[in-house]
Amino acid sequence: MKSIQMNRAQKGFTLIELMIVVAIIGILAAIAIPQYQNYIARSQFSEAHTLLGGARTAVQERVDQGASFAVSTGTPNATTNVLGLQLNGEYGTMAAPAYNGSDATYALTYTFAASDVNANLQNETVTYTYTAASGEWDCVTTVEEQFASQCTSS
Repeated sequence: MKSIQMNRAQKGFTLIELMIVVAIIGILAAIAIPQYQNYIARSQFSEAHTLLGGARTAVQERVDQGASFAVSTGTPNATTNVLGLQLNGEYGTMAAPAYNGSDATYALTYTFAASDVNANLQNETVTYTYTAASGEWDCVTTVEEQFASQCTSS
């Protein structure tokens, strides 16, 4: 009679193999989560450029003409929004102050909200300043340089 040998096949993973997989996933998560948060901060920062950049034409036209105007508030079509600007974004608000017609510069400031925004941006500002004599716009921000783009960190 022939002897029958049974081959025992492994069914599943050993505990050590599972622990190695969990450790690898933990290491990858520890690296990926901070990088993702940095990416979120940079993408939220871009909203400041969008709102401020959209306001540049309206401001520059009036400043170059020497036309005085009042502070802009409210929605773009509100009578109190003399420049017709979108002042509120998802992550913060822009301030468009009055201009007296003879100032050498004019500054628009975007302020990030205190909540519902990446912690690296909360309550920070981005300021676009127009100098009529040179016709140039400068951007200065209080946001850390690693999260800011196309702006000088102060």
